[in-house]
Amino acid sequence: PALIRPGRADVHLHIGNATSTQGAKLFARFFPDKKAMAPDFGRLIPDREYSMAAIQNFLMLHRENPLDAIRNVADIKRLMVNSQPIENGQI
Repeated sequence: PALIRPGRADVHLHIGNATSTQGAKLFARFFPDKKAMAPDFGRLIPDREYSMAAIQNFLMLHRENPLDAIRNVADIKRLMVNSQPIENGQI
């Protein structure tokens, strides 16, 4: 692809999936008045299983009720798109 051909990018960084700590911090940002619940949410997020975008999408769906976000955290998996990595430039 044109965006990653030699000479287009000086630095290539791999941004992996979120840790449970990052999930907890994101929860705290979504629900600042419920920061005490953030560690509970973080413990339910397996390390490196979901992207920050997937967790954010899930929290947006539950932005009115942080307790529902904790109760239904297993639903994150259902929200994820089944995508495959691009290999050898083939889509």
